[in-house]
Amino acid sequence: MSLLWFYLVALSGLCVVASSIALVFQKWRPRAIWIAPGSFIALIGFLILFQKSVDDDARLMGFLNNADFHAAVDAGVSDPSVWKSRRAVATRTEEERRVEAERLRQTHVQAEASRARREEQLAPPAIQLEFTAAVERGREQYKAGQNDIQRSAARSARAEAICAAMPSPRFDDWIGKVHELSANRDGDRGLAIKIADGLILKTWNNFFADMRSQTLIKPNTLMHQRILGLKIGDVVRFSGQMFPEPSNCYREISGTLDSSLQEPQFLVRFSDIYPVN
Repeated sequence: MSLLWFYLVALSGLCVVASSIALVFQKWRPRAIWIAPGSFIALIGFLILFQKSVDDDARLMGFLNNADFHAAVDAGVSDPSVWKSRRAVATRTEEERRVEAERLRQTHVQAEASRARREEQLAPPAIQLEFTAAVERGREQYKAGQNDIQRSAARSARAEAICAAMPSPRFDDWIGKVHELSANRDGDRGLAIKIADGLILKTWNNFFADMRSQTLIKPNTLMHQRILGLKIGDVVRFSGQMFPEPSNCYREISGTLDSSLQEPQFLVRFSDIYPVN
């Protein structure tokens, strides 16, 4: 019986193809308009009957349906009584594979979400990127200078670019790594944060240099409490304020023209800081 339905499916399929082709030709189109949909409906009906027939044949052999029969064949079992005892094990194994696949999918989704959150946590704000880019352009211009006049001009160009990128000395939620931690005998803390290769934001590290700027972090302040748990290399978010000056836009304290352009250190009074987990 299954073979009969198979031939009928094949025949109706051929009719569908032939009538669809006939629709292209004006001579045959009037008949094809009726034959094509009828053939398609017949094809669907014969497919349903064919599937029912093969399921019936499988049940006559002792299997649940055609899919159950093929599952037994795939497992190397032809005896339905043997397959009946093994079916539960096979079904359980398939369920275990499904559960494992779902677990792996969930793990992947969670990992991607965690990666996205981490990238968001580590993303510098736009103004920090602009500031860093201005410093890097100044470094490249300095390196390309052929004489002292050209190299000195790089500082002025950098100052202009920094002021354009960062009109206000105040900044918030920048990101970087703790580069240096220090303390003096009065308990004042010094802090330096690296925000890019060769670019440091820092306090003074001694009382006399800091008398006017007041960048050292005083004991019994919230900032002092927050940096106590930090160590070199920690990734942190921080806020603060730089100090305007004409030659660099903001005060730079590395000491020489070469170090100022190659590895600048900008003076900062920090106002907030917290680690990025």
